[in-house]
Amino acid sequence: MKKSIITTALVSLTLAAFAADFGGTFTNISKFADQTPDDGLKLDQKDAVSLWFSTPFGSSDANNFLIMGTYQFERNFGIEKTIQYVDLDTARVIYNVSDLTLTAGRFFCADMTGRIYAQNGDGVSVTYALPSFNVTAYGFYTGLLNSQTTTILDPEFSADPDKLYDMCPKYFAGGLKACLPGLMGEQSVSAEGIFTTKLSGTANTRAYAEAQLSGPLTNNIYYDVTGAFGFSKYDEGDFEMSNLSVANLNFYPPLNAETSIGLSAVYASGEQGPFKPFVGFTSSTAVESIDEPEYTSLAKAGINASVKPVRNLLLLAGADAVFDAKDDSIEYKGFQYNAKINWQIVSDVLASAGITQYFDSDISDNNKTSVTIKAVISF
Repeated sequence: MKKSIITTALVSLTLAAFAADFGGTFTNISKFADQTPDDGLKLDQKDAVSLWFSTPFGSSDANNFLIMGTYQFERNFGIEKTIQYVDLDTARVIYNVSDLTLTAGRFFCADMTGRIYAQNGDGVSVTYALPSFNVTAYGFYTGLLNSQTTTILDPEFSADPDKLYDMCPKYFAGGLKACLPGLMGEQSVSAEGIFTTKLSGTANTRAYAEAQLSGPLTNNIYYDVTGAFGFSKYDEGDFEMSNLSVANLNFYPPLNAETSIGLSAVYASGEQGPFKPFVGFTSSTAVESIDEPEYTSLAKAGINASVKPVRNLLLLAGADAVFDAKDDSIEYKGFQYNAKINWQIVSDVLASAGITQYFDSDISDNNKTSVTIKAVISF
């Protein structure tokens, strides 16, 4: 009996070894940008190498293990600073049993807005999925993440750029997400709750309740509208309520080239009515200005477009009007635009180039131009 078990195990390991895959990427990013109001464009050069390994296990390729790590060298000529880091980007197992999917380890997770919680975490996610209903529960610990690559909004913490691996502040983050696809015709209704709390240092608790309605309006027009209420408490203060609202409308013209045109709007509350300034959990740049504000006390309305004229070329462009929403008088703040081209030269070589510019209506020192050239070689 023992011999049979050992033989079966060896066969399974041998099959997994033959199915295993591995590879990596070299990434070069040259960014010329305004870093201070008066110095003009300065080069921020980043070079990175990533390695990954993946192998299935069990009877299905859907059950698999993936690990990936990265080393990056950065030289910022604007501040005359060299920054290096090593990171374990991913180390996770996915296991499927009937309608259940279990993911455990270090992996990426994002909330429905993509602007509140969007980062790696060390933890577990469980999804139960049926055609008419799906629900996901997840929980993460942040204290082992590298703060050079994951930025958590915490007034007590700032990453040490001289460290290869500087651990993030210790938080627990957990959530529950449910979706009813096709509940009203082809419209889907989703809801998500997120709770985060600091495990050491000054108390910092944040919770979010989100609801989303999405679906097609016609065969080629799709929309999604998401509202999120935030509840935050810092130290001995009272709980404060805030709001983040996001709306998107996307049109896919029936053309030979793959094309899309989109409209978007974002509101992150300031001091309006019962609301206080919105605070997310993961740092997320809202405006490409010198001060790079988070999603708080502002609003944006924008348009974007993408077109794929040939199989290996993608063109993207977008523009936003930015509004100051610090108090009840929401005022025009500035304008930003971006344009980018992605070129898949061959299957293993990708090149891209892009430009972003922001023009402030009041403070010219906040104006910013960024030009980025990127190349990725896979092996």
